[in-house]
Amino acid sequence: MNELKQKLAHIYWIGGSPCSGKSSIVDLLAASTGSATVASTGSAAVEPVETAVYHCDDHFDSHLKQTSPENQPEFYRLQGMSWDDLWMRPVPEQVVHELAIYREQFPMILADLLKLPSNRPLLVEGAALLPELVANVTQPNQAFYVVPTPEFQWRMYAKRPWIQGILDQCRDPEQAFRNWMERDVGFAEYVAETAVSLNYPVIHVDGVATIDDNAAQIACYFGW
Repeated sequence: MNELKQKLAHIYWIGGSPCSGKSSIVDLLAASTGSATVASTGSAAVEPVETAVYHCDDHFDSHLKQTSPENQPEFYRLQGMSWDDLWMRPVPEQVVHELAIYREQFPMILADLLKLPSNRPLLVEGAALLPELVANVTQPNQAFYVVPTPEFQWRMYAKRPWIQGILDQCRDPEQAFRNWMERDVGFAEYVAETAVSLNYPVIHVDGVATIDDNAAQIACYFGW
């Protein structure tokens, strides 16, 4: 595991729950650190270093297609589930299933990351970055977690135009939305509590601080 941590030492991890602004924060950080400099090998000169970004959600569908019932049984189950199947289940079952999916996806994410160049910083973000999984592969002070407060999550999700198209495919759209929100609240609580237990910092997004503020706080923690 120490060898794996060394191979991933250039990576900075931003995990958390949906609707917390992780993707926007990472894009801001990448843009602001794109002109950062590091010493050239064997020289006192400096040269620009571009920060790369890996959004876990961008790879979710391709990872799902790679699953098998033998190797990723919980992740694989998604292939046969309708939106109604997904959101009308009891909320505790949904939370357990979501955690299981991300635990099965995480090795796929690691496999992707190990194929990428390691000669520049890489920001990785996504809900799949469960704190206990990241703790096994990261260096100290290179992971940060962001979760929304329940009130902020409900308010922001309701504004997303694509949500209704999913809910319309459920037999009870209002109940499906409540279940969805309660699932994400439960997931956020798990992530925040686990992150704190592992001494990772957590931002609870309530809409008071801006995305720029949160990005600046994370950059400071990373020493950027």
